[in-house]
Amino acid sequence: MDRCLLLFIKTFHNTFHSIFYLAAIPGFIGVLLLIALVKEKPKEPLPISASLSKINNFNFSFKFFTLISCIFAIGNSFIAFLILRAQNLGLSTIQIILVYVTFNVTYALFSTPAGIISDSIGKKKVVLLGFFLFSLVYLLFGFVQQKAFLWLLFPIYGVFMALTDGVGKAYISELVPQKNLGAAYGIYQTTTGICTFFASLIAGLLWYHINVQVPFLFGGIVGLVAGIMFLLM
Repeated sequence: MDRCLLLFIKTFHNTFHSIFYLAAIPGFIGVLLLIALVKEKPKEPLPISASLSKINNFNFSFKFFTLISCIFAIGNSFIAFLILRAQNLGLSTIQIILVYVTFNVTYALFSTPAGIISDSIGKKKVVLLGFFLFSLVYLLFGFVQQKAFLWLLFPIYGVFMALTDGVGKAYISELVPQKNLGAAYGIYQTTTGICTFFASLIAGLLWYHINVQVPFLFGGIVGLVAGIMFLLM
């Protein structure tokens, strides 16, 4: 897929509009297949009041982990800022795509081992390591001034994603009863999603009004705070 992207860029002479149009085709086909072939088994819906009442039934551990995740999300701006930082440090369009490929490859390679390790040493330790790794990477994104370091930082960022993305959600299953998992995931995703939006907004304001390094220093410090809170949980 990544080779195809590079080929398209070369073919269309960096005309990204054409590439985005082509990229939309598989997504459109996927939606059609989903509508035509995937059928959901009918279920008896729960009253909204009954679903909302479950919020008060969650224990302190889940609520505190959600709070920590929200704090962490405030510092975890969209990956587009990493790409902008790569451009700011002087990478060409092709180099940015290649360094982004290293992130995706690392993320894919480490996701399964991260899950296996979490089963052995515990999900909390794996997620905690991911938090501190994120803090380190973001601080380095803020401090480095040589583009060569990006070829190391993007793969490390991929390791962070592998450690936290799936394992973090699986950790929730250890904090709440099975019957409340749906509501728990909904609350977790909603709250962290809102915080992620504000994270990118804050990062954009810091980038524009101060300088390009500050969003990453801010994110690294916030990630460190979240990691320390999680360590004490």
